Amino acid sequence: MPRNDHCKPAPIQSRIQSRTTKSTAIFGYGSLVWRPGFDYESKEVGFIRGYKRVFWQGSTDHRGTPEAPGRTVTLAEEEGAVTWGVAYRLAGSQEQQQQTIAYLEWREKQYDVRRLCHMYTADSPEQPVLMDVLVYIATESASNVNWLGPAPLPAIARQMAISRGPSGPNHEYLLQLAAAMRQIKVVDPELFELEGMVKRLMAAAASELDIQQEPGEAAVAAAAAAVAAVAAAAGAAAGGTDGMSATAGQARHA
Repeated sequence: MPRNDHCKPAPIQSRIQSRTTKSTAIFGYGSLVWRPGFDYESKEVGFIRGYKRVFWQGSTDHRGTPEAPGRTVTLAEEEGAVTWGVAYRLAGSQEQQQQTIAYLEWREKQYDVRRLCHMYTADSPEQPVLMDVLVYIATESASNVNWLGPAPLPAIARQMAISRGPSGPNHEYLLQLAAAMRQIKVVDPELFELEGMVKRLMAAAASELDIQQEPGEAAVAAAAAAVAAVAAAAGAAAGGTDGMSATAGQARHA
């Protein structure tokens, strides 16, 4: 495992605090970017070092089901990598901040590792602007029953085009994340390539679904079946020779 001098294991909740702000700070790199769900004092766009964003965590309760899990992002250690996101300085008293941490512990319950990381910005790429920012990470551990792990990008695209859970379709999660990255002016080549793959699958499915239906369960079921058929055809055409993206590069701030 590569050495990461920019992050360390998180201590008990009551001691998780940013040294520079004297208030708890949370780093979001997935749904927390566009839907934090808690009160915060301020937020700042930045990046952490030594990790890359990957779609290796399964979702069986939000964007998929136990029978057909979706995929959500986590972080994988990689020397020289950076992950862009948003840091939130929590609002309220220490007690209120701990209530927010309790909410996040519930929300991120499938993420089995907590790290305290230094966060940098485009204007301060060498000197951290925030220290000990709390980061939730899902890893390949016995306690993480929904771990899916790496897969070729086209295979991930097909899975995300098909999967759906109580919180909605998996592709919606991907499109919202890509839109959120663009909004904060982050260029993430692999994320955007995956987005393009899923959009093409969805467009192909829409053209295959050459019928007009009133909105409702029947329309949703027909659309899902069309996406599944197109995704299956794409997989068969690939002949099981999917490779990782050749064009994906390091995420950066525009």
